[in-house]
Amino acid sequence: MYTLARIQIGIPVQGLKVSIISTALGAFICFAGVLLSKEALLYVFALALLVTMAPILFSFLRNVSQDFPLHPDHLRERLGLLFLIAIGESLIHIVGVLTNTTAGSDYRFFFLIVIFDLALATAYFEGVFSKRKPAHPRLLIGIVFAHFILILGVTAAADEMAIFASTDPGTTEAANAGVFAVAIGLLLIGLTLLEVLINNRLVNLTWAQAALAAVAMIDGLYQIRNGNTQSRIGILLISIAFITWLVMRVAISRRALEVAGRIN
Repeated sequence: MYTLARIQIGIPVQGLKVSIISTALGAFICFAGVLLSKEALLYVFALALLVTMAPILFSFLRNVSQDFPLHPDHLRERLGLLFLIAIGESLIHIVGVLTNTTAGSDYRFFFLIVIFDLALATAYFEGVFSKRKPAHPRLLIGIVFAHFILILGVTAAADEMAIFASTDPGTTEAANAGVFAVAIGLLLIGLTLLEVLINNRLVNLTWAQAALAAVAMIDGLYQIRNGNTQSRIGILLISIAFITWLVMRVAISRRALEVAGRIN
């Protein structure tokens, strides 16, 4: 990409140069992390992610102009499709796991992830995009990166549920207790960022959602560090709490829009 851009316009493209260098450094850190202990892998991969993404993000933010390559409505449509694809992939993943499992399966997690994804999609389309306000190009870039966080959370949550779905229902524990909490934290962070950037509002419930995201992330990282195992009841309780929160947010948003419409 760097070479083609230089050939096409005749000058080096600083943004591509930064992207290539940061990606190469991140790959080198990951390779070096393989030689370290298993306990240090989390910190090594976190450092690699920071080195890889931070320069790219700052490069885009620094050089952003008033013009944006996509119309806001077109961008929103494409990001919505990307989100739907992530949800569809999570369902395909757990179906594939259940189909290929021979030692016993827990089909309750299939229904759990269906309800989980439906609540998440409702919060995304009915809650986050409940209002339409023009966004500055700088905010549009933030919206794109917020979707990356959201999709990462969807993938991690589905993978954790698939682990339990592929184990015998008689087994009480599996995997690491912190992964699902981190996934919930990522989903809350992504939804909060999108709500603030798109609707340009920061109400009390948004602050509460940000606090819940922080608690989930801190608890998840603590559990991962200690190597605690997750239980089925733990996954179920966290999922129910998350689904309840999303449904409540959507109901409140719809009620607020109805009241505002009557006043106007």
